[in-house]
Amino acid sequence: MAYSCAMERTPLSWQQRILQSVPSGIDLVQLERFLKLSPTERLEEMRALLENAEALRSGDELPHHP
Repeated sequence: MAYSCAMERTPLSWQQRILQSVPSGIDLVQLERFLKLSPTERLEEMRALLENAEALRSGDELPHHP
């Protein structure tokens, strides 16, 4: 079992276990994609992501984004 701190022996949350399984570093494909967007387009992408996260959190249907 994975723990958050060797001293405390507190089991990791499911989110922490997922993050541990993903290699750390920068996703160069995503970085290149976002650098091609204008600042306005980047903000629109972030707004859409936030709306999706809020919908998932509340159990609502995901909003449709063009």
